[in-house]
Formats: sequence, structure tokens, C-alpha cells
Amino acid sequence: MVDKPLVLMTHDLPADWIGNSLDEYQIIVGDNTQRGIDNKLKRYLPEASGIICLLDDPISSEIINQAPLLKVVSNMAVGTDNINVKSCTSLGIPVGHTPGVLTDGTADLTIALLLSVSRRLAGANQDARNQQVGSVEILRTRPLASSG
Repeated sequence: MVDKPLVLMTHDLPADWIGNSLDEYQIIVGDNTQRGIDNKLKRYLPEASGIICLLDDPISSEIINQAPLLKVVSNMAVGTDNINVKSCTSLGIPVGHTPGVLTDGTADLTIALLLSVSRRLAGANQDARNQQVGSVEILRTRPLASSG
């Protein structure tokens, strides 16, 4: 029987994110309170086929070079600034990430902040809690325009 490939995860992730991966891979999870490849995970680098990290986990060339069986590094983040992509590329190791995952959320938050500021929602909220109605009138009388 062939051993399952070893995947190192820098942090624990929800079980439904991992899905059926436990059937295909042996997964070892690092210490959630530390950044990067902690001492527990460092012991397994020589056997690791994959690394799953978060945006603040540095994956340096030193880490990559300690993992001669490494086949992939995947970042649970939009970018790859925390990974030495040049080292991975020179060794033929693909680097995965999640581009665009925050686009809709960022747009939604931007619109919410624009509405909040233009309508003075924080002040109106406080006035309503204090049973004052002055700034609540602003909510009904100020137009909001958008373009694009």
C-alpha cells in the first residue's frame, strides 16, 4: 500500500473547507498561535508534498529547500507576497492562491462605508438611541448619487 502524500497546514481550517482531502492526504496542522512553519511542522518538511499557508505565514527559500519532496504551495489569500515564488518556480513547484476572493466583499464594504459617511449613520444611530431626532432628518433629505 502506498502512503498518502503529506500536506502541512500552518493553521487549522474548518473541516468543510478540507472536504474529502483526508481520504487522499495525510494532513498535519501547525500551532494556530504561531506564524509560519512552526517547530512541529519543521520536523515534517523533508517528507512534505504540499504546504497550505495563510497570508501572514512566511514561506522562505530556506523552508522550501528543506522540503525536497514538495510539489505545491498553496496560500489561503489573494496574493503570494509571503511566499518565495522565485524559489518555488526555480524548483518547478507551483504556487496557488485565491485571487478575486475579496473583490465582491471589498466592493460591498466600500458602498456600505460611502452610505454610512454620506448619511451620517453613526451619529443618527447615537441620536436614535438617545431619543433625539435631529440627525435622522438628514437621512431623508440628502440625495446620494453614484456613477459607474
